[in-house]
Amino acid sequence: MRNAVRCAAAVLLLALASGCTDSSAGPDGKSAKHADNGRDSTGASTAEAQQPLDGVRLRAALITSADVPGYVVTGGAGGAGASGSEASLTADRPVCRPLSDPVSSRPARPLGAQVTAAVTTRGALGGDGELDLLLLSAHRTGEAADVVGGITAALEKCRSFGATDGEGRTRHFAVRPAKAPEAGDEAAAYVMADTGDAARGTATVTVVRTGGSTATYVTVKPSGDPGGPPLAVVRAQHAKLAEAAVHP
Repeated sequence: MRNAVRCAAAVLLLALASGCTDSSAGPDGKSAKHADNGRDSTGASTAEAQQPLDGVRLRAALITSADVPGYVVTGGAGGAGASGSEASLTADRPVCRPLSDPVSSRPARPLGAQVTAAVTTRGALGGDGELDLLLLSAHRTGEAADVVGGITAALEKCRSFGATDGEGRTRHFAVRPAKAPEAGDEAAAYVMADTGDAARGTATVTVVRTGGSTATYVTVKPSGDPGGPPLAVVRAQHAKLAEAAVHP
C-alpha cells in the first residue's frame, strides 16, 4: 500500500515518475508572513534562530497519522542530499527555477536533508479522495526564506516552462498563482499543469516555511481543481517542525 500511494502521487503530480514500479496570501500567490504562528514575544520566529535540522531530527519532525485524525501519513524516506534521480526536476528558464526547485531533489540551493511522505484521505486511491505528497526540507542558514521569496518573485514573471527530470524526460508546464494557507512563518503557493498530458490534471504546490525548514505539499485530486493541502495537516506539520527546532 505504501509504495502504491507514493507511486500514485508521483504519477498524478507533475508526471515525474511515470515509470515508477517520498495573514494569508491573496489569489496572486504572493507569500504571506504570519506573526502569530511559531513566534516569540519579540515577533521573531522561535525556530528561525536554530541551527538547520539534520536528517534524523527532520524525520522525527514528520507528522504521523496520529497527529492528523482523518488522514493517513505513509513514507518518511529521506536523508542528506538528493533522494533519487527520478525526483529531480529542473526548469529550462532560470527565472522559473524557483518553481521547479521545491518539487526537486536537486534544487539550485543544496539541501541539508529531505524527507518524503504521502498524506491521503480515505478513498484517495479509489478516485474520490485527496492526496498530498509532502516533502520536508532542511535548508542552510537563511536560505529557507529565500526559497519562499524566490517563488513570489518567479510568479511575477513565469507562467510556463519546460523541465527535464532525472531520467532525461522533458515536460512542459503552465503555472499560475494560488492562495497560500494561513500557517507557518510564511507561505507561497502555485498551480502547475502538465500541458502535454491533460489527463494527468493539475497539481497545487504549497511551500510553508518554519524557521530554517520548509514543508512542500503537492496536492492532487482525480478530477476538478486540486485546491491546496488541508489546513489541519499544514498547521500540525508546522508545529512539529517548530518544536524540533527549539528542542533538539
